[in-house]
Amino acid sequence: MERGVTFTVIYRRGAGWDAKVPFRDQPGISGHARFLSDQLASGRLRLGGPFADDTGGVALYDADDASALDAILQTDPTIVSGLMDFEMHPTIVALERAEE
Repeated sequence: MERGVTFTVIYRRGAGWDAKVPFRDQPGISGHARFLSDQLASGRLRLGGPFADDTGGVALYDADDASALDAILQTDPTIVSGLMDFEMHPTIVALERAEE
């Protein structure tokens, strides 16, 4: 996939999040993992992962523009269900480690 614009997406707990339940045990989180795997396979997702403190996570995506990425992110089952919410920011990747 051509890179286009890079966006940093910050995932955070949504209204459906149960604070007493660990991240990996939240109902529906496996759907989010499948969504991310699909995005990685498509070339849109560059990297991502959860925060160690169970408050959310971060991902770097490449997309044509913000509205295109928003439309894609709105199909994430955890966004649809309200388990998680997100914010996205266009990002200038000024430094990147070269692949070995």
